[in-house]
Amino acid sequence: MINDRLNTFVISILKKKPLNRLPEELSDRKIFSDPLIGIAKGNDPLF
Repeated sequence: MINDRLNTFVISILKKKPLNRLPEELSDRKIFSDPLIGIAKGNDPLF
């Protein structure tokens, strides 16, 4: 499904970003968790 492919794509990009890591002297851990991504129809009355 497109939602799964998009989620996998975005997470793979963010895991490679060095700006989402603490400095090595502070344990080199991730700062932010994986994002939550959702897809909805553009003509949904909720929007």
